[in-house]
Amino acid sequence: MTEGKIVYEGIHCFVKAKAAFMVNAMKQGLISPMEIRKALEVEKCCEDLSFSQEGGKVITTLVNLGERDLELAFDRVVGAKLLKCQDTISEDQRIYLQPVMEMEHREVRVESFCYLIHAVVKNERCRQELDRVTEPERDRYYQAYRESAYCDSPFLYRFLKPHKKAARMAIGMLELLRREGKRQDEGAEEENLEYRRFMGVLYAGYRPVKNMVKRFRQISGEDLRGFGNQDGDMVDTLSRTVVAMVMAQDLQIFLEVDYFFYVMLRMLRFYDGEWMGEAKKLEPSGEAKESLRQLRRKYQDFGSFHRCYYLQPDVWNGITGEEMLSGRGYDRSEVADGEEKPFTELEQLFLQYQLSLRMLSDIHLDRSEVEQLFAVFGPMEVEQFGWRLLTATLCKYIASLHAEEETEQAEELVYQRDEARKERERTAAEVLRLTLQLGVWEGKWKEADRQLTEKEREREKLQERLRQLEQKRKGEREELNRLREFVYEMGRTAEQEEETSSWNGTAMAAEEKASYGATRQTVAEIPAGTRQTAANTSAGIRQTAAEIPAALAGEKVLVVGGHQKWQKKMRQLLPDGIFLASDHRNFDSTVLQNRKYIIMNTDVLKHSIYYRIMAEKRQEQQVLYVHGSNMKRCFQELGRQIRQQS
Repeated sequence: MTEGKIVYEGIHCFVKAKAAFMVNAMKQGLISPMEIRKALEVEKCCEDLSFSQEGGKVITTLVNLGERDLELAFDRVVGAKLLKCQDTISEDQRIYLQPVMEMEHREVRVESFCYLIHAVVKNERCRQELDRVTEPERDRYYQAYRESAYCDSPFLYRFLKPHKKAARMAIGMLELLRREGKRQDEGAEEENLEYRRFMGVLYAGYRPVKNMVKRFRQISGEDLRGFGNQDGDMVDTLSRTVVAMVMAQDLQIFLEVDYFFYVMLRMLRFYDGEWMGEAKKLEPSGEAKESLRQLRRKYQDFGSFHRCYYLQPDVWNGITGEEMLSGRGYDRSEVADGEEKPFTELEQLFLQYQLSLRMLSDIHLDRSEVEQLFAVFGPMEVEQFGWRLLTATLCKYIASLHAEEETEQAEELVYQRDEARKERERTAAEVLRLTLQLGVWEGKWKEADRQLTEKEREREKLQERLRQLEQKRKGEREELNRLREFVYEMGRTAEQEEETSSWNGTAMAAEEKASYGATRQTVAEIPAGTRQTAANTSAGIRQTAAEIPAALAGEKVLVVGGHQKWQKKMRQLLPDGIFLASDHRNFDSTVLQNRKYIIMNTDVLKHSIYYRIMAEKRQEQQVLYVHGSNMKRCFQELGRQIRQQS
């Protein structure tokens, strides 16, 4: 796991500087036991303090005071003295006391990233080992550098151009190392590959530091003071100290937190703020603004003086801006023959490095940058402004070189080429995905359109079916009304027949009897071979008497119900008709085809056959109702219904 490792998380601790200061002071004999006893005013608090004399110094051999007692003793002994002599202490003493004055009881974090990068880049052997380790996977490390927070920061401007390549690779390695640490903290079982590589780079360049660390069983802040390079820059010294702490953790050597550790932590924290810091825009003071206004009033073309090309003394002594822009004052052809115009001091200085002031002629400061010069340096005379303008122009030129080098170095070009290729691949993949998605949506649209068409057809069919059902319902309603009228008329006819039967019953009976007797006598007298002829003749007479409606003559009809005798008579009168008995429910539906009229005798008619016929008949087919066995009245009723429906 990576918990607590400086290379992953930086330096993190809760500061208790007062207690550490008292322990250190007692060890060095700077504070006597009597002062501590007097400050605490409790004898038992100091019973466990024992001191021994060695070389004229009092050295603490056993300290068992608690942190609260030590902090109380600091406040009463050291704190009281600080209040008295705060204005007279030296700068070194102030730096030494900064942990107790600024960091007491605070949680302090210091990022180790920049110090480790600085330590690697400044060591030649580290750079060689880093180049060897990163060469097989250079693109991967450069990709990690490009994705880090240090890519677009001014951090790399701290290194010379030959060292920037190593700085980029070191940043990429540490970035991958910390990603690896996060995966391990999340439970991924992976080998600390990048960590081991980075430690190999450190050990390759700082082997003496490793040998010194291995001598300790535990390292305190006072011990870490010996790892710094006293003759070098303070950042170099602090970077070596951080390297020593990282090596101690890697070798599992305990780091003891004492007061010197807090002093070193305060210095690390101070320089840590400078690594990524950018210059703040300053506001010129009132006096500086007035000085700038005076120069602008004195030199009407003061904007031309923003260019370092016109910094030579003769230019600043009376030549106007137009003359400067036209190049006058620099034309050596004006020098008399045999004379050589001497170079100015600036030109001499530039020529020492094979440079010329004319190289800066295209670089000029804008108005805000000139105002920043006055904000930094305050009021200036024109001569002072000239030298500082040159310095600012050179800085701007160096910054442009930095930016140009960052965009044109080989790794950046390879990265941009790979990024362009990846972007094309991502774009092609996205186009393919969108094309496939478009195909899917087109398929869904076609399917939805097909379903919509089917639903429209189904809706039309349902509407047609509804229309047919409404027409059928209307026809059934009309049929029901006709059936009611028929029943009503049938009732009236039955009443009339009952009335007439009371008056003519006797005469009709005699007449029928005489007719029946005559018929029997006639049939008896007819030979057997000629009886059929006589029957046909009698049927023809009955048909004429019944007066069959003209609409039924020769028409194919369907006759349903009635007595068998009645159906027999109807067969003789309607030879083209089809006859169904009242209980014939399982008839073939084709009998309804080509039948314009359907005649139903309600005397003998079951509901089942009636409802089936009504369900299967067509709209144009007419249903006629009759009642009784009298053929004449039946045909009269049929004629009346046909006339009503037409």
